[in-house]
Amino acid sequence: MSPNWAGEVPKQINRVFRSTTFSGYAIPRVFLDDTAKDRQQVQVLLSQIDMYPLSQFDGRMKTREWSGTPDFSAPPPQPDGSEAPKVDPVTFWDELATVLADTTPLPGEQAQYGKALALVDAAARDPALKAAIWLSFCGALTRTRSGLGRDMVELSAKGTK
Repeated sequence: MSPNWAGEVPKQINRVFRSTTFSGYAIPRVFLDDTAKDRQQVQVLLSQIDMYPLSQFDGRMKTREWSGTPDFSAPPPQPDGSEAPKVDPVTFWDELATVLADTTPLPGEQAQYGKALALVDAAARDPALKAAIWLSFCGALTRTRSGLGRDMVELSAKGTK
């Protein structure tokens, strides 16, 4: 359920996932042997695990074909052995407003959200400011990961034209 949902859960529903944001993340698990045969056989069980909006609930069990779901691989390891970034620095500033719109600030975070959105909005209106933000970000990367910062400066220059 989204954070703004108010209503009664139908009696046929055993459990509801409530989210503090408009997006949710769940990792259902089904035990399997790591064999091609078992991976095929487990698809029947996996198809019975699904999440969908309450507005689509009609009292009948729904199934989903999960075997064609895209696989998003983990980011490549860093040369120095440090943790790989979980955010794509190339698209971060362009995606930040969408991410913040999907989440609800926790108590005390409203001012930080406002500052971030004001900066994103100003950068969207002023390509020179956006480039300065990128260069500042890339300078920090250069200090922490030598070659990556140079690559980011080149990418940001392309993105601000």
